[in-house]
Amino acid sequence: MNRRETSIALLACALVGAIALVAAPSAARAQEGGIVDMMPPELSPGPHHRHLDHFIGEWNAKTVFWMQPGAPPVESVATMSAEWILDGRFVREEFKGDFMGAPFTGIGTYGYDGVEKRYTSIWMDSMSTAFMVSYGECDDSGKVFEYIGEARDPWGGEMSTYRVVIRIDSDDQHTFTMYTSTPTTPEFKSMVIVYTRKK
Repeated sequence: MNRRETSIALLACALVGAIALVAAPSAARAQEGGIVDMMPPELSPGPHHRHLDHFIGEWNAKTVFWMQPGAPPVESVATMSAEWILDGRFVREEFKGDFMGAPFTGIGTYGYDGVEKRYTSIWMDSMSTAFMVSYGECDDSGKVFEYIGEARDPWGGEMSTYRVVIRIDSDDQHTFTMYTSTPTTPEFKSMVIVYTRKK
């Protein structure tokens, strides 16, 4: 191959490389679209996610907490904001207030698992190093949710079972009620939070 032929070959290789670089994003998008089209419907938001629409927005919260059965209630106020994330697959909420005089922040993520056919909840806050994971159902009206989960008591070491009932009272209010039990303590009402939509 003479010098001229070598130059033409190198130019052709460069041209092919440039075309490949320009075409790569389009090919990747086409492949990605193909994958999305192949996904089963259980992996995309569906009718059950619509039951969570109510919680989106800005809220004021009034909290009543009981440390144990018969204990005096501890009351506080807080705010909560919630939004859809990940293309409408999950609701992310941020709760800000105080707990017994100390600043408190909590972050919750809620969704509906289309494969497992159940609602899911993951909670974390500024007074713990553990996730609280729970699973639940919604009644046919779409207005009453019930979640059940477990968490270890950091003081006594016992596993606590918590049952949460969330009732949509109206377009502008919902009530969160938590019931707690342990192997040695029968279930009791441990928390009530009334959320009122900010106007």
